[in-house]
Amino acid sequence: QPVRADIGNLSTLSEVAERIDSSLTPSDYDNCIIVHNAASLESLYIIDADNLDEIQAYTGFNFASCVYLTSKFLQRFKSSSCKVYMVNVTSLCAIQPYKSWGIYCCIKAARDMLMSVVSEEHPSVRTVNYAPGPMNTKLLRDALDNGADSEIKATLEGVIQKKLTVDPMESAAKLTRLLQEDKYQNALHFDIFDDFPQ
Repeated sequence: QPVRADIGNLSTLSEVAERIDSSLTPSDYDNCIIVHNAASLESLYIIDADNLDEIQAYTGFNFASCVYLTSKFLQRFKSSSCKVYMVNVTSLCAIQPYKSWGIYCCIKAARDMLMSVVSEEHPSVRTVNYAPGPMNTKLLRDALDNGADSEIKATLEGVIQKKLTVDPMESAAKLTRLLQEDKYQNALHFDIFDDFPQ
């Protein structure tokens, strides 16, 4: 049963979690998975990041909600008989700094670390940070349109012009294979261009 929600609205997130929780019976499933894919991208140089309300709203949507939903998911499924998977959709920004994307990079790094901590606290939970590549989606177009640093913009425009963007279905298929083969080390940062673990 799909549940629509604004996960950036933290005041309603507990109610959303309760609605999801009430519709699930863990014993009905052999595999349980949560995919943290929701994210937004703001181009902002650190020297200009002086609006606390905007910082709070951005971190609430992109990080606090991720931590909260991870916690609720673990509470619901950790003691069940199903195999538990957590996927954090990440990017190169989690491990490499980019000018004007400082807060975005910090959030991506924090979410990667969240999966690492979960894997330490719950070794049986299969966690992975999956970087899907430069997909020609709204997020990529937003990156070009919303004041990105000139070097980033030139790089992204080159990727698009050279047709080096990744088809979302192909990226999803690679993630699916990664999960099905299940040979990766927990909390691995796996990029679409990486070879599959052996």
